[in-house]
Amino acid sequence: MRLVIASSSPENHTDDLFPAGGFLKPGFFVTLLFLVNVSVDKSNPRISSAIAFIFLSCLPISALQLFVLVFPRLEDWLPKIFYRSSVVVKNPTNEVETVLCAFPLLGTMVFAVFGAVYSVVFVLSCWKLMSLVINKALRIRIYVLTMAVLVTLPVEIVFLGLSVLWKPERASSEISAFVAFLSMLICAVAGQDILVIRPITDSLTAETDGLWWSTRQPEDRQESAV
Repeated sequence: MRLVIASSSPENHTDDLFPAGGFLKPGFFVTLLFLVNVSVDKSNPRISSAIAFIFLSCLPISALQLFVLVFPRLEDWLPKIFYRSSVVVKNPTNEVETVLCAFPLLGTMVFAVFGAVYSVVFVLSCWKLMSLVINKALRIRIYVLTMAVLVTLPVEIVFLGLSVLWKPERASSEISAFVAFLSMLICAVAGQDILVIRPITDSLTAETDGLWWSTRQPEDRQESAV
């Protein structure tokens, strides 16, 4: 679960971590929120407005992550685990240096703040959607989606924080990083299935049933109605 780079000179690989922690993961969660809000509003927004909403929503956390990783000289005030984004491990046999990427604790703290605010907003949006849904199956889907987000997001944050307690080459750190990745994967699968795949399947099924009903003879329709 670590990015491994063979290198002859150690570098601080913040460019490998910023897209994931600063934009991609928040962007995924904001996309889930956007899809839920669209379901509530029953609107059909333009692609440009959707991209603008996701980008602007991710801008604050992206700026904070960039500030934590790049700008300040944090080593003068904080322990290394707060700002460390990579560790160089030297192979004693061939003296090849391997760079293992790590997630700084400050970055995890910024993501935790995002997660706390996001969880509240997401629950409110799902609650609003729940008040408009009558179908029992759709209610179950919303419950599952809400629980998937409320469980996997804290688990990911906790295990990202735990991963800094050990060196990246240790098995404990690898297990923590894997659990964080697995929680994100479960949330992604649940969100894609409930908000994307199942609505498309339901729409295609309804369209097929409507086409089948419209092609039947009038007397067949009366018999089916009886």
